[in-house]
This record gives sequence, C-alpha cells and structure tokens, in this order.
Amino acid sequence: QAEDGIRDVERSRGLGDVYKRQILKSIIIGIISGTVGLFLINIVFTYSNMVGDFKSILVIILLISIVSFLSLPLQNAVSRTFERQADNFAMQTTENSNAQIQLMLKLAESNLSNVSPHWYIKYFLYSHPPIMERIETAKNFD
Repeated sequence: QAEDGIRDVERSRGLGDVYKRQILKSIIIGIISGTVGLFLINIVFTYSNMVGDFKSILVIILLISIVSFLSLPLQNAVSRTFERQADNFAMQTTENSNAQIQLMLKLAESNLSNVSPHWYIKYFLYSHPPIMERIETAKNFD
C-alpha cells in the first residue's frame, strides 16, 4: 500500500506540471530569453563590424556560454519554484504527505545525492529543491 501511495504522488506531481502549466511557462520563458539573446547578439555584431567574419562564430559561442553561465542561477530558481509547486499539488491532491516523504527518501537513495547541500551549491547547481528541504516541507504540510 505504501508503494501505491508513492505512485499516486508521482502521478500527481506530473499532473501538477500540467495543471500549473509549467511546461507552457518554460516554453514561453525559453522563447523570450532566446529572442532577447538574439537581439543582444545582433547589437554586439552591428556595433563591432564583425558580421560575416569567421571570428563572429567564436564570439557567438563565447557570448552564449557566458550568458548561459550567468543565467543559470535564475534558470535553476525558476525550476525549483516549479518543482515546489508540483510537490505541493501532489500533497494536496493525494492528501498523503507521508508518501511524498517516502518518495523523496527513495529518490535520495537511488540518486546518491547530497540531501542537504550548502546554500550556494543549491543556488548555482540545483534545478530541484534539495531532498531535506522537500522532506521538511512535506512534514510541515498539514
């Protein structure tokens, strides 16, 4: 029966993504950021007279790499917010925060992840809330 509860939470998390329109929001964010990125690249090349130059390919790769690195904390923060929303949706619909805790423990065991990373590691590298944070949220959910 515990496995059924875990499966219900997993399914509800997926439904939460759909219900909260997180996939659509991610696509819109990607379109907007891609458009802004192309606009900025156009500005750089318009004022640098490198249009059509071989060096421009290297500069584009460099710019995309730098912007991707600098925007990673923001991307991860948005992703963590979406994951928290999916967790909360699953606990609301299943009314089974214990199954959420069991799912998180199972996930931690299978991933061998750091369950409580330092805040700056979470800020820069984690696209999902750390396991202990998710377990604490589930414990305090009622």
